[in-house]
Amino acid sequence: MRILFIASELNPLAKVGGLGDVAGSLPLALKKLGADIRIVLPKYGVIDEKKYPCELVAKDIKIKIGQEEEKINLYKTELGEEKVIVYLIDNKKYLGEDGVYFEKTAFCGSFAEIKRFLFFTYAVFSLIEKLDWQPEIIHCNDWHTSFLPVILRMKSKIRDK
Repeated sequence: MRILFIASELNPLAKVGGLGDVAGSLPLALKKLGADIRIVLPKYGVIDEKKYPCELVAKDIKIKIGQEEEKINLYKTELGEEKVIVYLIDNKKYLGEDGVYFEKTAFCGSFAEIKRFLFFTYAVFSLIEKLDWQPEIIHCNDWHTSFLPVILRMKSKIRDK
């Protein structure tokens, strides 16, 4: 079973709370059970690239949100003894160079955070379209990735017309 696990936090790469713990342990457990699982996370500045070397996979992938167009770079690293693939989406304008959240808590939901994770979600959608590997299950975690099912549904209806 091919599972794409999408999260805003991932222990030990970038963790603030319990979401990071779940994202850091559930995919590893599923891999041990035989799942072909991959994780997608923003490429935050707090990620220790000495511990988790990041390989550039694709450069200048265009992301369109409404009339606006941005570019992302896609990196890849591995997590745990299971060597779960982690895709890291890099964009300085929306995803920044800092930590996981702009505010001190993960619960603020400010407009800047909403824009940030909406952009991340569109970037994940573009990633799904471009990967040779296609998921059978897309596991969205918390509000940060909650737009993805809506985007997938909207885009599939547009293609069907």
